[in-house]
Amino acid sequence: MDFIELAQDFLKHSGSRLYPAGFLTRMRYISDLYLDDSKRPQSVTSPMYLTDLGVRKFADPETIFVSVVGENLLETKEFAEPLYSISINELAKFLDGYILFTGDYSTAANVIHARKEDIVKKNDYRLYLYSAMILAAVEDVESLNYFDKAYDVAESIQDELSAKHRKSVACVKRFNLFDSALDILDEIRVLANKNVIVADTTNPISTKAFLALADNLQAFIHLKLNEHDSALKYILSASTQCRQVIKNENITPEFARYYVQVALNKAELFVKMKAFDDAYSEYKDNIDFCSIYCHEYLSEAYAIGSIGLFRMNKYMQALNWSTIAINLICREASPRRLKVARKIRVACLCKMNILDLANKDAELIDKDPLGYTLLES
Repeated sequence: MDFIELAQDFLKHSGSRLYPAGFLTRMRYISDLYLDDSKRPQSVTSPMYLTDLGVRKFADPETIFVSVVGENLLETKEFAEPLYSISINELAKFLDGYILFTGDYSTAANVIHARKEDIVKKNDYRLYLYSAMILAAVEDVESLNYFDKAYDVAESIQDELSAKHRKSVACVKRFNLFDSALDILDEIRVLANKNVIVADTTNPISTKAFLALADNLQAFIHLKLNEHDSALKYILSASTQCRQVIKNENITPEFARYYVQVALNKAELFVKMKAFDDAYSEYKDNIDFCSIYCHEYLSEAYAIGSIGLFRMNKYMQALNWSTIAINLICREASPRRLKVARKIRVACLCKMNILDLANKDAELIDKDPLGYTLLES
């Protein structure tokens, strides 16, 4: 049985079984991958893992897969067979569906290496970008070449900037190539400043958003190097760029994602610098922003905010925020974020000497990674 057949089987026999949030929506998409008009669900329960800003290897889809299906199927040769046999014209869509279902980046990377000649002949931006993201997730330096290829064939300034930005992130977070990343960030600034990008209905994002992303990543680099003054300079610049976009009311879902990332990094820097009042204000403003403009990121705002509050010794408020985050996340599809929020809640309960409840909550973290018990309560 391959992964598409398994998705189809789930739909046939779903019955009254309890599944993680959005699971059957994912199955419907994956079961229809062979159809020309299959539509990709884009929601908090069906994330676009292969366009992630952080170029991360997400554990969430694999956690969900193992909890619902088990590990054995991933080890069979036939399970990923469609990735090897599908037309190269459809490979990007199939890679996205496979990662969404399984989180098995290693097998997807093997497919990319096996079909490299076909991928290069296809010379397609999305296929290059997805290939780069998958290879970067498994820390394969060949990913950097694929980011370059994506940039070379990009047909819009937005796609050019996206390819360069994600390559710079990969250099920092996957390969520790800080100098290379800084060079790419300079290239992004030159490219962005040369082009005034007019918002349209297909990809409404402004130059300032990419300038903010460049400054945000440079702040992260300085933070990694414990250069807090330089980090503050760049994160404040990134925040200013974001606020200028907001002032112009150009708030799109994609920009909202960028704004949230900048705000959370800014708050984290304030915590490291022990500027706790500034950190709290930033966390609170970010929650307010998400409540108005991007509710899908509200759980993340509360979860990460609760971590910051805990580090500030504000245990009661950290407990409140982590509990709100948990109640939101259990209706999404992020077991990793759910685990973090639950751990913060348990840590707060321990600090407040509410040990019986802390022990009860702690036992469920590993026993119930998908939060079924939370949905039932």
